[in-house]
Amino acid sequence: MVGQKFQEWDVVKCIGEGSYGKVYKIVREEFGHTYEAALKIIDVPQHPSEVQAVRSEGMTDENVTLFFQQMVERIVDEFALMAKLKGNSNIVSYEDHVVEKKENEFGWRIFIRMELLTPLLDHIKSNGLSEKDIVKLGIDLCRGLELCKNNSIIHRDIKPENIFISPNGDYKIGDFGIARELEKTSAMFTKVGTRNYMAPEVFKGEEYNSSVDIYSLGIVMYRYLNENRHPFWPPAPQNIQFSDQENATVRRMRGDAIPAPSKASESLSQIVLKACSYRSEDRYSDPSHMRAELELIYNDARDDIILRIENKKSGTRSMSVEPVINDDMLTNDNGAKLDNSVNNITNEPFVSGCVSSNGNSASGASVQSKEKRKKGIGVYLVLCVLVGALFGGGIFYYNKNYVTTKDVASSVASITTEDQTTTEVTTEIATTELAKLTMPDLKGMAEEEYSLKLSEANLIVGDIEEKYSSKAKKGSVISQKPAAGEDVCEGDKVNIIISKGVEKVTVPNVIGLTADKAQSSLKKVGLKLELKYEYDTTVSAGNIFKQSVDADKKVTKGKKITIYVSNGPKPAPVVSTPKQSTTKKTNTPKKKKSKKNRYDEVTID
Repeated sequence: MVGQKFQEWDVVKCIGEGSYGKVYKIVREEFGHTYEAALKIIDVPQHPSEVQAVRSEGMTDENVTLFFQQMVERIVDEFALMAKLKGNSNIVSYEDHVVEKKENEFGWRIFIRMELLTPLLDHIKSNGLSEKDIVKLGIDLCRGLELCKNNSIIHRDIKPENIFISPNGDYKIGDFGIARELEKTSAMFTKVGTRNYMAPEVFKGEEYNSSVDIYSLGIVMYRYLNENRHPFWPPAPQNIQFSDQENATVRRMRGDAIPAPSKASESLSQIVLKACSYRSEDRYSDPSHMRAELELIYNDARDDIILRIENKKSGTRSMSVEPVINDDMLTNDNGAKLDNSVNNITNEPFVSGCVSSNGNSASGASVQSKEKRKKGIGVYLVLCVLVGALFGGGIFYYNKNYVTTKDVASSVASITTEDQTTTEVTTEIATTELAKLTMPDLKGMAEEEYSLKLSEANLIVGDIEEKYSSKAKKGSVISQKPAAGEDVCEGDKVNIIISKGVEKVTVPNVIGLTADKAQSSLKKVGLKLELKYEYDTTVSAGNIFKQSVDADKKVTKGKKITIYVSNGPKPAPVVSTPKQSTTKKTNTPKKKKSKKNRYDEVTID
């Protein structure tokens, strides 16, 4: 393809290659200006053997054609999604595409033109990452996810291989080949994505929403803030064994509390751990909320390099093996085993975008023959058992009530390969006594303190719940289970309730309401009230004309708010005057009554 033309573009070099095709750098000159772009070429099917593999499933030629045609249609669906998101600075810009049916052989060839960007992994190898870089990566990708959510799109495969950086330093999301529009389907339970970054509900086959993309972004940021190590992986510079990856995935999928990343500030660590919360309702409900918190700490983030990834020598390739999880390892909340069908989970996306110039990452999911899958699984199981035996392993089943003396038990695994040869592999499983201890008191401790305390006692942080408290300091332990002083065993989980501090509520606007309605409005948000009655001309009698705390202000829940009830306009004062009589009074002396003497003379006629 190099040296040929694609429309008016010259194909200058191959910059990446993977299982789904190649990516080329293409250029075009016009009026003295040179334009660059990336051209991804995908063949469907990839190889004639894939056609034979599908035929071996019992399909007719017509069904085989329909099978691969539907695959092409799925890939083309990506373009419709990318066209919707075009023009956003944090989404890889799709330009156009061409689908051609091959002339001399069965199948189709798809040409996709998009903007030329640097893959994140290449950028890290060349420049490293600082804490400030990682915060900006989170801010930029949250902007991209906001656009996705506004268009009812769930990406479902946020990972470093699908993140790119522009020449001006903007981080962008690419590869929407496995994303779907929720409005176009009712089947929301497919397991699509890369397990190292997959949200637990996707892995379990449960219903999920757009918060699974926030979870995956949180894991990406966690990895780069934790010296390139995923949650529960051995700390750097320890070697990573296959069993380490398997154990880490089991712990993450069953909901063990993820420890803080080693290189993150406390404020950044809290944001990342919230994004990676086991329960979707504990994560950010919207990427804009996560972005807002990241923007608050951006200026304070360190700009010294905290992560460097060395370039591998020529001819070598670094590969992260996705662990196989035994069905017995995981159960749901009711104790039922989780469906862990490996065939439904792929380590690669359906379509990959621009890839590393060293050719390490154009990824995809090709059709494999049934025979190859059987053989691969058989060999894989043999290797897993042998690796377990070599590393002191076998399979360890942990139960908190399992306390024995030091014994050695034998476990025999029978494996039948494709050629019907049965091999028995015997492993010795050492069982050691679990020490009993007294549960320490964590009350009042901050995260660093209680994490260290539990680590020293070989106890594990279990479920963490946050509650408001007017007594406990924000971030400190309110209570724990098991309680302090109880008997526990090494390895037990400790569930903790953390204080969210004093709860704040927003004061509602009650001006103009009746006293009853104002009282109901304040009580609804948890505020107390005091009524005062005064004359006022602004509102009618019986309605509120003033409140002691302005509306929309945040106050402590339970605070007393004084509201003033109008008595209406103040009445005018009444002036009183003394009453006057119309009859004039005269002062005349009272006539004295004379007393007749009983001896007075009485004249009788």
